[in-house]
Amino acid sequence: MRITITVPATSGNIGPGFDSLGLALNLYNQFSFELSNCWEFIGFSEKYQTDDNLVVKSMIKTYEIAKATVRPCRISLTQCIPVARGLGSSASCIVAGVVAANFYLNKYFNDSEILNIATAIEGHSDNVAPALYGSLICSYRQNKEVRFIKYSVNESLIFTAAIPNFTLPTVKARAALPSSMDYENIVYSLSRAINIPYVLKRGETEKLFYLLDDRLHQPYRLPLIKESQKFRHFSRQYKIPFWISGSGPTLMFVSKQNIVYLLESLPLDYKWQFITLSVNHEGTRVEEYK
Repeated sequence: MRITITVPATSGNIGPGFDSLGLALNLYNQFSFELSNCWEFIGFSEKYQTDDNLVVKSMIKTYEIAKATVRPCRISLTQCIPVARGLGSSASCIVAGVVAANFYLNKYFNDSEILNIATAIEGHSDNVAPALYGSLICSYRQNKEVRFIKYSVNESLIFTAAIPNFTLPTVKARAALPSSMDYENIVYSLSRAINIPYVLKRGETEKLFYLLDDRLHQPYRLPLIKESQKFRHFSRQYKIPFWISGSGPTLMFVSKQNIVYLLESLPLDYKWQFITLSVNHEGTRVEEYK
């Protein structure tokens, strides 16, 4: 039995929605699985053609939780999500691995359990939740269980990803955060984060511009992203809201008109790619082939 699993890119954090808000986008990684006598890899770089492959590790972990025998696969990848750019490439591998293993376990786990397994592997849920379920997701923990609320996003909104030709390791981005924070900054960010789903549903970019003014993580991470001040100035000049996608270095702009030509006119020293995206509503899709 061969299956194909298509997983959307995601943009986590969304300004002050640190580790809790995530958005699924119409950029995809597609994984094909077919049972085999050993692990085989097609379409992966040589670096990831080992048992240390994140898809494989996620499958093995899922089998272990089910207390079942691991069933190796031939795994093929068609990759469109850039690696190590803050667009959920790792989350797509984790989700694909968990969902594939669950398929070969005859769907032993329900949707909630799949989310919890994927979150345990990833470490937080703001990427894996929208990758699984699509649209805008707010996820949270309740009694050690990950739960979520799914919100709709206005169809008029255009999401433009500014993707550089350099990476920002998540470990480095996490290390830049302060070990503690005062109540004033927490309340400042919280009061904005709780309103983001509402304005995204209504397509109110003017309000979103101010709601994305975060004090939890972005002030500490922006300096790590080369040329970020140029984009910040651009955002303020045109009142176009943006956030650091995940831990970076990709920056995500939100508008109602195509702004690629404006971004391309910026005097940039590094090579940046600008991709226009829309919201993915359905999340991960599984197709079976007999």
